[in-house]
Amino acid sequence: MMENTLIEIKNLSKSYTLRTPFENDNQNKVLEVLKGINLSVKAGEIIGVVGPNGCGKSTLLKILSSVTPPTGGDIYIKGKVASILDIGAGFHPELTGRENVYLHGQILGFTKKEIEASFDEIVEFSEIGKFIDQPVKTYSNGMYLRLAFSVIIHLKCDVLLLDEVLAVGDQYFMRKCLNVLRQKKEEGLTIVIVSHDIELLIAICSKIIAIEKGSIVEKETFIDLFPKFEQDEKVNLKKIEHIVENETLEINMKLSDVKDYNWIDIGLIFDGSSSVHSRFSLTSLHNQTKSSFELDGNEISFQMKVPIYSIKPDKYTITLAVIKDRKAVSKLFQNCYYIDLNYDENILPFLNFYPNPLRLFADWRTLQND
Repeated sequence: MMENTLIEIKNLSKSYTLRTPFENDNQNKVLEVLKGINLSVKAGEIIGVVGPNGCGKSTLLKILSSVTPPTGGDIYIKGKVASILDIGAGFHPELTGRENVYLHGQILGFTKKEIEASFDEIVEFSEIGKFIDQPVKTYSNGMYLRLAFSVIIHLKCDVLLLDEVLAVGDQYFMRKCLNVLRQKKEEGLTIVIVSHDIELLIAICSKIIAIEKGSIVEKETFIDLFPKFEQDEKVNLKKIEHIVENETLEINMKLSDVKDYNWIDIGLIFDGSSSVHSRFSLTSLHNQTKSSFELDGNEISFQMKVPIYSIKPDKYTITLAVIKDRKAVSKLFQNCYYIDLNYDENILPFLNFYPNPLRLFADWRTLQND
């Protein structure tokens, strides 16, 4: 185990014996939930875990939290581990919020002195100060989450495990949690978070792994490629600009030094400032734009058009991804452009109910070079 590695998982497996409904059936069935899991997590990394329901994501976190033992394999964890595996887990419904802060903190292994030193910060972050002396059975799910998250984020631990807990919070609290997670990451906190919200994970994670049928798999999707693309230093961004005209957003881009590409496609990643759900991506993959034709000056231009009302009013930074031969991202221009879309959001108020309304409306094309 390397010095800066906090979690090391080797050939981990977990299985359960299922009871049969027949009295004379002595052949119990074995359900293999996890098999052959290998994973290393370094200090300061935020690892996202995605996958369909029942694939073993939560079981993995329960094993890391010592809630359930593994059937096989080895796990090595350095430092103190804190986790939220369920909303209000570790809270007693008849006790007050104040009493549960101390109870939950001590269950996680913290001393009363450590909890007292952080108590005011815990209450302030949770924003439930006037309810702190009320029984938590009177709390809403959101209040449970705020208090539980605030407890573990303010008590000093080395590894933090989160299982789909941020899905309960509102947009304001979610952004607040993401900001503090980024801050804790810079301070060296290691985090493993399970979520179905791929955009939330992309916003904060160092790496995202996918589990299917109990095993870690490689997924060849546009989103999952970003952490593992091979940088191509030869490709350059010559120009990027946008025009808003006739209720249409038009973005023009020009790339140079692409003669070694048989096929070339690009993707734009919009990252909004008002909500973690404002991030979305657009690719030109469906057009099968071929760049093997003779290029003037070894340059190729792209144009993307989309109805302006398909995008929420927001301030967006744009990242440009160059996709080589329809296989992998070979160049990423991080935050290379800025767009401020400021129009009357009351024109189409239904956009506020959709995290990513922009999916299928983009019109891509290549342009002849001047």
